[in-house]
Amino acid sequence: ETSFKKRRGTTSERVRRAHLIDADNLLGDPTVTNPETIAATFERYRQVSGYQSGDQVFIATGTNGRHVFEVERAWPNVRHMRRSGPDGADLELLDVAEWISSSRRFTDVVIGSGDRIFLVAYEQLIGAGLSVTVVAQYRHLAVGLASRAHGSIRYLGSGSPAISREAA
Repeated sequence: ETSFKKRRGTTSERVRRAHLIDADNLLGDPTVTNPETIAATFERYRQVSGYQSGDQVFIATGTNGRHVFEVERAWPNVRHMRRSGPDGADLELLDVAEWISSSRRFTDVVIGSGDRIFLVAYEQLIGAGLSVTVVAQYRHLAVGLASRAHGSIRYLGSGSPAISREAA
């Protein structure tokens, strides 16, 4: 079934969704290597985010070898990116967000992270006229991103929503 959505006046076009996933943030630890934990997190993400076959998925991690291997094994056939250094994975995804905001290839974007650095991407994508949703862990959602994306946030896991001032 093809989904359609009205955008920019009276023109209807097919919904094209991109997912920008910060695996390290969603997993809560950039060194997780347990295949079951990683697979369960990605499965829950797919459920919560509304992922559909045909969506474009970008997953970024740091460069911890075993962690990278297990993340790539857990969700094959998507675009995997790695960058070392503080915020390396985040910076990879910010580059993709910049490209998406100017490419006019997508109508919707899901940001899979609660890191405050993604407020930049959120603003850029909204400014380009895209529909943006944030998917985050309850305790890993930065105040600024939560405030700006209010109403467009979906949570992984269970418990009550909490906003982290430390999410970085």
